[in-house]
Amino acid sequence: MKNYFNLEVSSDLDYEGMVVNIVYIPQNNNFLESNDENLKIIHKQEVLAVLNQDKGVENIEIKLYPPIGKEYWDFSYEEFIQIFKKAKKLLIQSNQDQK
Repeated sequence: MKNYFNLEVSSDLDYEGMVVNIVYIPQNNNFLESNDENLKIIHKQEVLAVLNQDKGVENIEIKLYPPIGKEYWDFSYEEFIQIFKKAKKLLIQSNQDQK
């Protein structure tokens, strides 16, 4: 099963520069929410990690978060490495744009 990730650039009061959140969106974990006016699909999302470069580009730090409601994360090596490479590239670019 392929997993889905979203990269979110944001500011965080705990860090000087911009950070990148890696958000995990599990496949087949959508549910419907309805009210009188509309029906929408809600995605269950969890933050997997936050990357920051407060100590410089060569010293990017990763804060990993545990999964909610299960014992461990389960990803293929390649998708795990690729999402972190994309997050690092986005983090560096975002902080350069801030200067």
